[in-house]
Amino acid sequence: MVFVQASALDNEVCGEPNNPEALRKIKVVCLDTSNLDSAVARDVKAFVSEENRPDHLLGRLNWEFVEGCPSADAVIRVYFVSTERYVTEPAPNSGLGVGVSSLGAYKPATRLVLLVYDRASVRVLFRSEGIFPGNKRTAQLKGQFGRLVKEVRRTNHAE
Repeated sequence: MVFVQASALDNEVCGEPNNPEALRKIKVVCLDTSNLDSAVARDVKAFVSEENRPDHLLGRLNWEFVEGCPSADAVIRVYFVSTERYVTEPAPNSGLGVGVSSLGAYKPATRLVLLVYDRASVRVLFRSEGIFPGNKRTAQLKGQFGRLVKEVRRTNHAE
């Protein structure tokens, strides 16, 4: 189990392209959900299907999503890890004593890691991860895929 300070990572998403040039060349991608249980895989596939339409998040990419990975340039894989985060809240005026300004507690959280890797070499092209309160998969996926879209668009404009 991993413990993190919530104030530092509250809904924070961080990511970076490991190979901007290779990321720029991607045309065809597949979503590999083989590492997820069936209910989570279904949610991830539904999210990608919904967001891969014009005027939606993944529709901003010039990538074609295909079912079979053998024909793809790159593979996208996500990992969900249950964890806890330390959350501090202002202490109520309940006689806790002088100098007690906040109370802390461990609350459930999910670490979501998104990887984009070259199908042929299995070299990671992009990695993003974030820690989110609770287990709201759609919001978590939107945060991670949003970071991916931002980086791909930034990389493409850097040409």
